Amino acid sequence: MEAIQGWIVSVTAMSLLVGLCRALMPEGSARRVGGMVCALLLFVTVVAPLGQVRLERLGESLSDWAEQYQGYSGALEETDRSLTQSLIEEQCAAYLEDRARSLGCSCKAAVTCQERDGLSVPASVAFSGALTQAQREQLRALTAAELGLKEVSFSGEVGT
Repeated sequence: MEAIQGWIVSVTAMSLLVGLCRALMPEGSARRVGGMVCALLLFVTVVAPLGQVRLERLGESLSDWAEQYQGYSGALEETDRSLTQSLIEEQCAAYLEDRARSLGCSCKAAVTCQERDGLSVPASVAFSGALTQAQREQLRALTAAELGLKEVSFSGEVGT
């Protein structure tokens, strides 16, 4: 990065110097020759660093960059997977709580997901609250029918 900054500074400095020299040159053939010399100096300033580029180091830098990119890409995929799983868990829990309210049950649902074939799918549900045995059976049937889940657990007292 320092090399690029140095190159930009030298090109900028040479451009300013060339502009100053061209402004001070007298009209006529001297100005044309001086302009040609200034243009050559500016060209050499722009192109000279290319001769110092080592292809081996360039290849190493590119491979380092590719490794960094893969690391960032993997981290981003993991974050995306985690956020998707959290969203699915929250949405399924909210849906089940809403369906439970429609059945007359007052409870909280906690859904856990597992990854299958690269997708996050609900794996189990835990209901908490005071539910009667009949309500528990209704919720167990509901989760099996709506989400295809057989792993349902309950916590809290069995109501009457």
